[in-house]
Amino acid sequence: MVGAFKLSGIAGTYYAMNQQWPKDEEELRTFAQKNSLDFDWSGYSEIQFTPQADGSLIIEADLAPPNSGSWTGTVTVPKDNEQYPDKT
Repeated sequence: MVGAFKLSGIAGTYYAMNQQWPKDEEELRTFAQKNSLDFDWSGYSEIQFTPQADGSLIIEADLAPPNSGSWTGTVTVPKDNEQYPDKT
């Protein structure tokens, strides 16, 4: 569960710095690596992003084996990213 919160934080930071949500996992992964945002991507078999009409983002993440099937979560990241300060 901590990973889901960290993943939503990285997505929020991406939005704060780019004024748009990442298109896919690869775009967010590249952003995180470029900005030294540590995250264990190997824990997930698939991550999908679905922008919402209200400006928020739904993140759906499936855990990778050996935990596959044990948790699939959806995290809504609010568009108002005051809690995600710009990385300077």
